Amino acid sequence: MYLAGNEHLSAGGPNPPQSPKISVDRDQGSRDSAGDEKARNLFRFERTFMDLEKDLIDAFENVVHRDFPNPQRVGCPGQEILAQLARVPSDTQSSQLLAHIRRCRPCFDELKALRKGRA
Repeated sequence: MYLAGNEHLSAGGPNPPQSPKISVDRDQGSRDSAGDEKARNLFRFERTFMDLEKDLIDAFENVVHRDFPNPQRVGCPGQEILAQLARVPSDTQSSQLLAHIRRCRPCFDELKALRKGRA
């Protein structure tokens, strides 16, 4: 049976039809409850992925620092080459250069600092 307005009669009495909840956030605008849940799940996934990536990078950095100190900087390409690599990362970089950086704490740290300064 249909009642006045949008109420429907059921065994328990009049009940309005169910619809998604709409919320308004002054910073974010309005959104529905289903979209809000999707956004939270996406944020959790991205946050988890970013955490895992950071953990991996941190572990790699720890290995480089522990296993490849190179205090005499043997075989290092020099600050100019590292600065160029930080400015313009390229697929054409020598695999030998990248292999050296992965196994040389001073070069690894210098390149990291140069890239951070560029950002």
